[in-house]
Amino acid sequence: MNEKLEKRRLSSEIFKNYMTALAVIAAGLWAVFQFCQKEVPKLRTMMGTDLSISWQKIAGRCVADVMAQIRNDSGAFVEVNEVKLEGWNFANSNYVNDGKAYLDPTKFKDAVVLQARPCNRKQTCTLVGSYAPGAYRYETFTWSFEPNPARSIFIKATVDADNHPFHAEQRSMMCGESAE
Repeated sequence: MNEKLEKRRLSSEIFKNYMTALAVIAAGLWAVFQFCQKEVPKLRTMMGTDLSISWQKIAGRCVADVMAQIRNDSGAFVEVNEVKLEGWNFANSNYVNDGKAYLDPTKFKDAVVLQARPCNRKQTCTLVGSYAPGAYRYETFTWSFEPNPARSIFIKATVDADNHPFHAEQRSMMCGESAE
């Protein structure tokens, strides 16, 4: 009888050990799943990029102040290596607005390319560097034009953050006016 009791105790102990191992594995899988569902998205590189254009008339010229703002929307530190600002001054006929507005890039051949100073590690630029979670920075770039309500400007910013590109675009009529 002692032998049967010992055998049953041993079987019970083995079963308990298997169940404990199974519970540890299940808890580990649950922990990995929870981490992947809740924490990993916070650690992905997510940057908010915004552009705004404001106009001033100074000494008979239209001055466009283009403010570029970068925001770290992720839960981890992000390194911004470069910000490339591109711009074009083009005729409004390139802009089609028939219910939905879009630019016709095939007509950009008459566009004047706007040069912006480089914004990278070699140049002085407040937009480049490390961003803590939730941090943001902005910088203003300025261009000056002869007034011409028949023309617009289009600005595109490309941000290299941890080797991932993020974009922002903005279009505005010359001097903020509408063509009549």
